[in-house]
Amino acid sequence: MRHLIKDLKLCVEAKKRLLKPAELCELWRNASCRLAFNELTQEVELDGRHLPIADIDEAYIGLSEVGYEANPKTAADTVLKVAREDCYHPVQRYFEDLEQDESIRPVDLSTFSADYFGTSDPLYDAMWAAALRGAVWRVFEPGCQFDFVLTLKGAQGIRKSSSFQALLPDPDWFTSSTHDQPKDMTVALHRVLITELAELENITGKRSTGALKNHITTRTDLCRVPYGRSYERLKRRSIMVASVNGDEFLRDHTGDRRFWVIDLGRHVVDTQRLSLDRDRIWKAALAQYRAGDRPCLQFAQQALSDRRNEAFRGENVYLSAVEERCLGKLKARSCGFDTRYAITESGVCEGRPIGQSDMRQMAKCLRELGFAQDRNPTKDSVTGRTRKWRWPGTDNTDAVKATCVVSTEST
Repeated sequence: MRHLIKDLKLCVEAKKRLLKPAELCELWRNASCRLAFNELTQEVELDGRHLPIADIDEAYIGLSEVGYEANPKTAADTVLKVAREDCYHPVQRYFEDLEQDESIRPVDLSTFSADYFGTSDPLYDAMWAAALRGAVWRVFEPGCQFDFVLTLKGAQGIRKSSSFQALLPDPDWFTSSTHDQPKDMTVALHRVLITELAELENITGKRSTGALKNHITTRTDLCRVPYGRSYERLKRRSIMVASVNGDEFLRDHTGDRRFWVIDLGRHVVDTQRLSLDRDRIWKAALAQYRAGDRPCLQFAQQALSDRRNEAFRGENVYLSAVEERCLGKLKARSCGFDTRYAITESGVCEGRPIGQSDMRQMAKCLRELGFAQDRNPTKDSVTGRTRKWRWPGTDNTDAVKATCVVSTEST
């Protein structure tokens, strides 16, 4: 910040009074150092380097050291205003430079997976092409629909994560996230082009499948951005990918279709070749975007992907038991029910005592199915105080409760 301030020039009279906002803006614009705003990081830059928030907040101090007086908030606000007059998105700039460079020849995306990942399945080529197009669409048309996750499956150490990184000229455009909290993942994906859901089996095992599906399909997020005094709605300009080692990592019968799984087996990816050809790869994706190709699979391709995903779906005995034996009954139970009642009706613990682990697993199962648990416990003569489960939209009137038979133990 001192480099920005040291050569500021204003009339001598201005040093005798508090500077007005317009005068401060003129000072910043005429400085030899250039302020800009990076739309990817949502940060102010000075001559291409990140300008810390603390430096911006202390701009008035630097001004006072060279003889100018300014209101602290006004000084910081005008720095941000002038920076926003020169906004740019580094990924978009990279893509536009590629398009203008006629020396770069695009690769053939119709054989991309075969050429760079050693596969022999045309569906994998289509998945990669659609995912690359999805990234381009998101940059040029923020918030557009792209609710799929390209997933590389294979043995540990075959460079699954590294292959995603190799596609990007700047390592800061990539993040590998193992967060199981939506808030943490949301903050990360608005600062990169590609967010990897690393060790997908652990993420799907920890989180509600409904929450994960919602996170994947969301196009706009409510975020607290740097320099922001309130939350802002940001349209997504990035995509999610995933990597996984095991075979059973899908949990949701309806949301699993969003994962495009490419099985690499033990094939080690040539990441050096990916790095060397990255410009050609993105130029090919850009050409498909300009041609209007949507970032999705054809109907038959998606149907094939859906069928194959059944092999990666781990069986949940609690989920299966509820769906097969008592789901309709639980949905219709307007007065609500406790976790133990669901276990008893499903028969999942038939012939053995119900343990705390069973209670936790059944509670998780009910959430995944879409049941909601009362915020506050209710009291009745049989179970005492308990937080009941209900299907959304059901009522809890006194008349209904009088006719319901409830379980004998609470959660």
